[in-house]
Amino acid sequence: MVETWYVMGIGEAEAFSERLKRELLALEAANVHALLESEPIIEEVLQGLETASICVEDMDEWLGIFNVKLRHMREDIESIESRNNKLELQSVSNKALIEELDRLLERFEIPVEHEIRLTGGLFDEDSMVRNIEACEWLTGALHKLEASNLDPCYARLRGIKEKRAELLLIKCTFVRRASEYLRNYFPDLVESMINDKSYFSQRGQLKRPDHADLRYKCRIYARLLLHIKSLDKNCLGPLRKSYCHSLNLLLRREAHEFANELRASTKVPKNQIISLEGPISANQPANADSSAISEPYSKMLTVFIPLLVDEVLYYRYSCILHLYLNLQLVCTVNFSFF
Repeated sequence: MVETWYVMGIGEAEAFSERLKRELLALEAANVHALLESEPIIEEVLQGLETASICVEDMDEWLGIFNVKLRHMREDIESIESRNNKLELQSVSNKALIEELDRLLERFEIPVEHEIRLTGGLFDEDSMVRNIEACEWLTGALHKLEASNLDPCYARLRGIKEKRAELLLIKCTFVRRASEYLRNYFPDLVESMINDKSYFSQRGQLKRPDHADLRYKCRIYARLLLHIKSLDKNCLGPLRKSYCHSLNLLLRREAHEFANELRASTKVPKNQIISLEGPISANQPANADSSAISEPYSKMLTVFIPLLVDEVLYYRYSCILHLYLNLQLVCTVNFSFF
């Protein structure tokens, strides 16, 4: 410090301090004068600062508004995303449900060949195999569509109800057609046998009735009858009645022809009157020979009684047991040897 004073030519510190004060005052005065001369610039700066302050306030207000809008947008976006997630989940679930329903309905889709057989097919012997296949499919489909065999959520579906109604309509149509065919088939079959004279006993030749061909033709439709029974039990009454009536006509005709041939081959004296019914009358000789009459009667009984029993047993224990459990054969034969 001493060296500095020496260089500047300052001998005393107080004088130096005073000098510095004067120079400081001079500088301050110069600065004030400079400031006074730059007042317009300062005003411009102040105005700029005020304008900038206003802009900052406006910007702050706008930022607050944008912040609120952004918050609302964020909430809306979250809501939209939540709905989209639900819609996507619903879409996936609906797609899976539709696929499941398609698989379910495919199980009950009626094959074209079965639908043709069930609604308009023939019932001749050559078509029985395909008819039975169609019946088996229909029975299985109806069984699967029963409420007890379906999940409760499926049982109330409209598609399931419509499919069940469609199958029931097809079932009714098939049962009606099949029953009508069989009601006409039995009488036509018996009528063709009755019209065939070679089937019965002819002059000079007794022929024991043979129902093998009748049983064979009935066995062809045995499985069809079982399926008709499983589809609708109410249709069995008319079928049973039709068959029994036709078979009774055949048995009566067979017994009548057999009796006629027996009567023609039996020789009884014209002046001999023999009654096989009731007690022996007073007018009938005690030693009257009834062997000529008893032998044909015995032959008649030994042929037709086993035949009737055989018919009952066959239709009771054969493959069409369920249709003819209550089969009653009534054969009334009135014949005379005189």
